Amino acid sequence: MTQRERREGQRQVPTLLVVGVVALLLLGAVLWWGWRLRDPTTPLAVAPIPTQASTLPVSVTPTLPSWVETSGPPSSPHQTTDSSTPTSTSSPTPPTGHLSTSSSAPAARVLGCRSALSVNEKVAQGGSLPAQCTSTGWHYVIPAAPNPVTPRRVETVWAMNGKPVVFHEGDTVHFRATFTGQLGAAAQDDNNWHVMWQLHGISTDGVWRSPLLGINVRHGQLRLGGGAGHPNHSYDPLSRNYEWSRDLAAYADGRTYDVAVTIFLSTNPDQGWIDAWVNGRKVLTHWHPISPQGNRPGTFYPNQPEIASRNGLYRGTQNNAPIPTYQQSMRIEMISPG
Repeated sequence: MTQRERREGQRQVPTLLVVGVVALLLLGAVLWWGWRLRDPTTPLAVAPIPTQASTLPVSVTPTLPSWVETSGPPSSPHQTTDSSTPTSTSSPTPPTGHLSTSSSAPAARVLGCRSALSVNEKVAQGGSLPAQCTSTGWHYVIPAAPNPVTPRRVETVWAMNGKPVVFHEGDTVHFRATFTGQLGAAAQDDNNWHVMWQLHGISTDGVWRSPLLGINVRHGQLRLGGGAGHPNHSYDPLSRNYEWSRDLAAYADGRTYDVAVTIFLSTNPDQGWIDAWVNGRKVLTHWHPISPQGNRPGTFYPNQPEIASRNGLYRGTQNNAPIPTYQQSMRIEMISPG
């Protein structure tokens, strides 16, 4: 063999090795696939398909009293004739006749427009617009007016499953709602009051007096108040001897307040009590109402057979102070009417 032939043979060896390796790899692949076809029980590795249950958080519906299911609108207009100045407002709960000892606020579930909660009556006064229920809650608007009267109001009186939400002595009321208002400068003034919820009823003598209890805004505070409808109360501005109020939180337009109130209704001041929460924080625990003068009106008036729960925006001005001429509004999301 010549030297040239030996060099040619050396160049062919790497090429033959590469071809051999490729051939072996192809043979191995064919044998592997053939084995897989002969043994169909061998599982193929497949990426798991994500399911909604595995990727979304589980939502737990809170347990609610049987009388709280859902809410909705329509009803007939109604006007009250009380001329007294309310300094508070409140709302009732279904009669249970038991003392509530729970330290937690009522369960949270917004009652929408299409539910067992409905409007038993609608109240409009002083050129106010009818209450509207939308996906963001109940909207109560008192429009701007160049020469407004006082008081002005737009309210809804609640019914549950077609029956008015009313309460009697010995009942326990569980109210909860969120409030978001646009009240302007009047919210910071002591001479302007704005009631958003009240437990109200007509007395045995046919007179609409101040509410038993309510939630209102006055003097820059979200407040709880009542007592002015007690039969022994004096409306003398220098006396107002049974009226009481408790500040719950500083008020600001556009801020949402989640307010829950539990009340045991009793004419006996030693037995009637109030619990209250604001944005999940407990601010009153079994508090027995008492006025600055030391009078104790209890949590139910002796001259009222029953009281109803109502929400809205009921505003007034006293002491000849300027009446707001601009629009005021309140958005309320109902969770429990009482």
